Amino acid sequence: MSERKEVVYVSHCDESGCSLGRAEYECPVCHRDCDCFDNLWWGRDAIRDGTPLEFKCPKCSAQLRAVYDEDQFDVFVEEVVSAA
Repeated sequence: MSERKEVVYVSHCDESGCSLGRAEYECPVCHRDCDCFDNLWWGRDAIRDGTPLEFKCPKCSAQLRAVYDEDQFDVFVEEVVSAA
């Protein structure tokens, strides 16, 4: 199993009607801090419902996947490793 890094969701503000924010994570491949304002933020409900989301690291272009871990109640980012 590849290394997993926790995704932290940061709201834009404390206003109840504001749906803006970002997702922060460390890339499990290049180990650089990343911010995501689109797919991980807007896809958070689908990810938590069990739909994995694949995307590329904006720093190193590694293929990543965001998955929800029901046991830990958190979203994690892991590298997509193809079966050889």
